[in-house]
Amino acid sequence: MRRLLQARLADIEHALPADPDTADELLGLVATLQVYLGEARRSAELNAQRWALLKARLGPDHARSTGAGMALAWALQAGERLPEFAAVLGELDGQLPAAGLLRAEWWLARHTLLEGRGAAATERGLVLQQALALYARDAPLDSGHLAAQRALGQLELARGRPAEALARFDAALAHQSQAQPYIASDHARLLLQRGRALRLLGRGEEALREEAAARALLAGSLGLDNPQVRRLLDEHAAQ
Repeated sequence: MRRLLQARLADIEHALPADPDTADELLGLVATLQVYLGEARRSAELNAQRWALLKARLGPDHARSTGAGMALAWALQAGERLPEFAAVLGELDGQLPAAGLLRAEWWLARHTLLEGRGAAATERGLVLQQALALYARDAPLDSGHLAAQRALGQLELARGRPAEALARFDAALAHQSQAQPYIASDHARLLLQRGRALRLLGRGEEALREEAAARALLAGSLGLDNPQVRRLLDEHAAQ
C-alpha cells in the first residue's frame, strides 16, 4: 500500500492541472501525505515549491501563502532541520497578522523551536500561553489548541507536578474527538503523556492501559515502523 501510494503521489506531482488553485490544493495534499509517510525531506521540498509559487502569485502576506509557509515549517521540524525551521518562522513573523489561527500556530511552532533549543520552561510557558489565548478565541477546536494544552502538561511534568499535568492532559482529552483535523498520532502522544503522569502518581495500571491504547492508535494509523512513531516511542521510553 505504501509503494502504491508513493507511485500515485509521484503521478500527481508530474501531472498537476493547469488551474493554479487546483494544482496548489493537490500539491499541499501530496506534501502533507509525505510527512505522514515519513518522507519529511520530500514534504519540505514540495512545501517550499508551493510557498514560492503562492508568494509570487498572491503575495507573501496572503493567508494561503503564510499557510504554505507554516506547512513548510512543520515539515522542516519533522525532519529535525532546526536552523531552517527557525529561518522560516522568522520570515513568517513579519508576514502574519497579530491574531488569528495562523498566528496561534506560529506561537505553537515557536514553542517547538524553543524546546528543540533547550530553552527554559518559563520562556516556553509564556510562548504557549500566547498560543493558547489565540486558539481559545479564534479556533478552540483546532488540533493545535489541544497540542498547546498537551505541551503545557509536559512542562508541568518537567516541573515535577504530575497532578497539574494530568489536569492539562484531561482538558485536552475531553475535546480530542472533536479536534479539527483529528490526528491519530497527536491523540497517541497525549495518551502516552497522560500515562506518564498517571505512573508518577502511582496509578500504574491506568498508565499501562493508556500506553497500550496509544500504541494501538499508532499501529493502526502511521504504523509502528514509521520514523516519527519510532522517535515518539523512543522518547517516551527514555522518560
